[in-house]
Amino acid sequence: MEKRVSKLMMQSILCRAIAKIFMEGKVCNQGISVSRVNLSNDLKVADVFIALSFWSKEDKHSVLAEIKKSSYFIYKLLLKDVSLRYVPKLNFKLDDDQQEIYKNH
Repeated sequence: MEKRVSKLMMQSILCRAIAKIFMEGKVCNQGISVSRVNLSNDLKVADVFIALSFWSKEDKHSVLAEIKKSSYFIYKLLLKDVSLRYVPKLNFKLDDDQQEIYKNH
């Protein structure tokens, strides 16, 4: 149970810290929001889901490619900002669940 709580806490800390990096415009200055972060069971890999709800499909993929190119820079910023023993490897993905919500409304 203790490992489960620490995993959820790490996901929350990482989600807030990465969202802060995007909001401050340190990486992409394009209105990007982080919808969620999923950690692997060994806590070494984090899937970061990005919501780009009002973009065309081509623009979404170009923004995602730009974010992926900047992932090491984001990792370095996280090392400075969060007080975790280990910062996981970041994999950025588009949040398809978020896209479906906006399509239906």
